[in-house]
Amino acid sequence: MNHAERYFAQKLFRNKVLECKGSEFQKFFAQIMGRAYPDFTSIKPQGKLGDWKNDGYDRKTGVFYQVYAPEQPEKNKPAEAIKKLTEAFEGILEKWNALTPVRKFYFAFNDEFRFAHPEVEASLLNLTKKHGIPCEPFLAKDLQRVFEGLSDEDIMFCLDCHIPNVDELYPIVSGDALREVVKHILQLPFDIRKPIASARPGFVKKIQFNSLSSQVADLLKMGEFQIGTLQTYFELESDLKSILQEKFSGLYEQGKKEIVGDHDERSDEIFFYIFGKSTPTETPSHAISPAIIALMSYYFESCDIFEPPKTELFD
Repeated sequence: MNHAERYFAQKLFRNKVLECKGSEFQKFFAQIMGRAYPDFTSIKPQGKLGDWKNDGYDRKTGVFYQVYAPEQPEKNKPAEAIKKLTEAFEGILEKWNALTPVRKFYFAFNDEFRFAHPEVEASLLNLTKKHGIPCEPFLAKDLQRVFEGLSDEDIMFCLDCHIPNVDELYPIVSGDALREVVKHILQLPFDIRKPIASARPGFVKKIQFNSLSSQVADLLKMGEFQIGTLQTYFELESDLKSILQEKFSGLYEQGKKEIVGDHDERSDEIFFYIFGKSTPTETPSHAISPAIIALMSYYFESCDIFEPPKTELFD
């Protein structure tokens, strides 16, 4: 799969996590873990005996899982989750530890990408201290990480569908990716009271080489303030990074074709062409515009838009 197709598969995965409850989520969890870890064994309940509090384990590593997928996790009371995990862990120790040593316990909680209760975290830490066995949460984001490491064939197996070729849908996919990253940027803390650090020399050289005006330079320097945070985010979301890389570099090439000539304002016009085409709404808001500028600064620095300077001209 290419980056757009894997991003499409990621969206299908997230939808399935939100839709699956109870035993359906447990089945989905077991499919992913079984494909990712060959030694993972899913335990099927047997009548009154149940599953001995064990929803799945790896006998070679001694890692055990208890799956918990309430109907409405946002309304789920911490006390219910704590009771579930405590009974599960103690049951596993009682029934399984004599058969195969319990070396780690995960409470696989379908939080629907929302949160982890501090009370649940504290209970797991207390169990760790009491028994000397690591007890940790395993949330939807952790299952997503395992899912994204699967092969293309295993991804389609777990989703129970074929991932279509999304080349024809690429504008829609890239637009969705852009909105997701913009939403992330809007949630980042930004203290306007702090002085903006001066742009790095290489950044300034590229601005000068591309003959960008001081007004555009100021915008790019403002966006540069978020580059480090975006880099950290893209390390976790590499498909998003690649999709937007293709989008911005494509818009830059389109801009060069649309805006011809060698007039003084050409570079600025290309800059605002990219800005206009990449803004998710027809009328940029005061909140969205800085987010787009931050992305343009990121791809400006990585040389996906505008030309890299010929350093001998500046050295």
